[in-house]
Amino acid sequence: MVVAVAAVGCGFQLVHTIEHLVQVGHWLLEPGGAPWLSVWAGRGQDALGGGALGAELLHLLGNLVFLAGLLAVVSLVRTGHGPSAARWVRWSAVVQVVHVGEHLLLTATVMAVGRPLGLTTAFGLVEGTGAIALRVLAHVGFNAAATGLLLAGGWAARPRPRRERSEREDVWPDRMPGGGGPGGPRRERSEREDSVAAAGVAGVARGAERGLDLTVGQRIGGVAVVGADGEHGAHDGAVGVDDG
Repeated sequence: MVVAVAAVGCGFQLVHTIEHLVQVGHWLLEPGGAPWLSVWAGRGQDALGGGALGAELLHLLGNLVFLAGLLAVVSLVRTGHGPSAARWVRWSAVVQVVHVGEHLLLTATVMAVGRPLGLTTAFGLVEGTGAIALRVLAHVGFNAAATGLLLAGGWAARPRPRRERSEREDVWPDRMPGGGGPGGPRRERSEREDSVAAAGVAGVARGAERGLDLTVGQRIGGVAVVGADGEHGAHDGAVGVDDG
């Protein structure tokens, strides 16, 4: 049910935003003309009583549909999709709540005084073509912002291939204060430990390739690096080994 509400609300908003973009194009071509409405929007306005009240009721209902869809998306991405996706969608919901509040104000003022008064009409202080321009641009701005934030949330929540373990994720459970073990605390592996381990393994590999007799070991950074009799003779006294 939640998925269906989210799909209907967000799908409706995508179409509604396209309508507003077309409306802006029409306004650019005819700045002094009446705002453009799609055929289905015109029929909906007539069904709701026509005139200014029908137009405001139509916009209010449409934005309530989108708000319901957004709240459904918020509940869906709250867990399992990461904090980034949830944050984008929450901001989209905040913008839409303000947008719905504006349409409530416009609808209420039409009912009370016969004309829409709100932020997007400058409370009646702007008249003529200026009022049309303000209304068209303000509402496309509301819709573009809410839709853009929603799309950003969808992009952040997209399925991604499994990443290679990052340095933060790359840990040695057995190298922890107190011995560690399953379920114990985990510590990140430092760059120094990585380089020392790599050097030790490389030394062992070189010795093996030369076919030397590996007899003496020295512990470096937790990795055994083994030398050869022929090469450590000068150091035997230091390590306490008597070849004789």
